[in-house]
Amino acid sequence: ALSGIDGAALRFAFDLMTKETCAEGCCLHIEPVAPAGKCNACGNKFEIKKYTFVCPMCDGRNITLLDGDQIVLSEIEVEMSEALCPN
Repeated sequence: ALSGIDGAALRFAFDLMTKETCAEGCCLHIEPVAPAGKCNACGNKFEIKKYTFVCPMCDGRNITLLDGDQIVLSEIEVEMSEALCPN
C-alpha cells in the first residue's frame, strides 16, 4: 500500500521480462499489506486507514510506520520441463 509499487505496472513488467523465456506464462501473485503504525505518544498500535496518520486512541500525530511500506519476495515456485526449457 505504501511501498510505492504499482501492482499493475509490476505485473506488466513481469510479463514483459518473462516473454519468450522459460518463465513465460508464470503467475505473479501480489499480496498487499495493510499499513500499520504505532503512536509514539501513547504506544497504541493500529491499522492506518485512508492514509490517516493519526492515533485513534489519543489523536496523536507522532506516528512510526510499522508495516505496509515494504515489498517482499516471499516465495518462488519453479517446475522445469524439457519441452518448455530445452538446453
